[in-house]
Amino acid sequence: MGFFLIILASIFAAFYNLCMRKSVQYEQNAQGFLMVELWIAGFFSALIHPARLGVLFWTSEVVFAGISVGLVFGSMLYFLGKALEHGPAGLTVAGLNASNVFPAMVLWYFFGPKLGFVYQPQHAAGAFLVVIGIFWASWEVSKQTYCRSWFFYLFFAVFCHVFFFVCMEWRSWMMRYPDSISQFRLLAQTSASNPWFVPSMYLGAAFLHTAIFFYKKGEVFSGSTWWLGSFGGVLNALYAFFLVWSSEKASTLEQGMLYPLFSVMTIFLCNLWGKRLYQEKIHWKACHLAFAGIFLGTVDWETVLLYWQ
Repeated sequence: MGFFLIILASIFAAFYNLCMRKSVQYEQNAQGFLMVELWIAGFFSALIHPARLGVLFWTSEVVFAGISVGLVFGSMLYFLGKALEHGPAGLTVAGLNASNVFPAMVLWYFFGPKLGFVYQPQHAAGAFLVVIGIFWASWEVSKQTYCRSWFFYLFFAVFCHVFFFVCMEWRSWMMRYPDSISQFRLLAQTSASNPWFVPSMYLGAAFLHTAIFFYKKGEVFSGSTWWLGSFGGVLNALYAFFLVWSSEKASTLEQGMLYPLFSVMTIFLCNLWGKRLYQEKIHWKACHLAFAGIFLGTVDWETVLLYWQ
C-alpha cells in the first residue's frame, strides 16, 4: 500500500513541476503561477488535513512554526522557478530531488546520535554518487551561455530545499519523541502533530509570493496563469497528502524505501516530459548514477535488513 501511494505522490509531483514549467513558457516567469497555486494548495490542504480529521483548533505556536517553515518552502520555490527560467527543466528538478541525500548529513552534524540522528558510510557514499551524477549530467549544460545564472539559482534552491527538509524531519522527531528533553525542542508534541501546521506552511509561502509578485510585477496576468496555478495548487496539495499518507500506511520494509522511491520516480517522470515536450537531452547514465546514490544514501538500510532477518 505504501509503495502504491508514494508512486501516486510522485506522479502528482511530476505534473506539478510540469505546470510550473508551462507557466514559465507562457509568462516567461513563475511568479504569478506560484502566488496562485500556493493559495489554492493552502485551501485544499486545510480540507484534506485538519477538516478531514475534524481538528478545528490551532495554537499560535503551530501557526508561527508553520509560517516560518513556509517562508523557507516559498524561498525554495522562488529559486526553483528562476532556475527553470534559465536552464533545462528535467535537470533542474533532478538536481533538486537528488539533494534529499543531504538533510541526514546536516541533522547528524548539528545534533548527532544522542538525539537519534545517525550518519553511516553508505550515506556519505550515496551523497558522493549523487554529486558526481548531477555534475556529470550538467556537463553539457555548462557549455551554454545561461550556465552561471542557472547554477546560481539551482544552488540556492537546493540550499533552501535541504533546510526545508531539515525542518520537516525535526518536526517529525518532536512528534516521535514527545518525552525527550532538549534545548532544540521548539514545539510541544501537541503542536508538532497539529494538522494545521501544513496549511500554515502554505500560508507563509503564499504571503511571501504575493509580496514578491506585487513588488516585482503587480499587473494582471493571463488566463493561463490562473488555470495552471489552480491546477498546480491542487496537484501540490495532493502530492503532499499522498506523501504523508504513504508513510502512515507503509509496511516495515516500505518505510525504509519510500522517500528514495519518491525522488527517483519524480526525477524519471520529469525527465520524460522534458525530453518529449521540450526535446531536452537526458544523460541517462548520469541519472542512473544519481539514482544509485539516492537509494544508497537515503534508504533506511537498518529497517530493511531487520525486515529480512
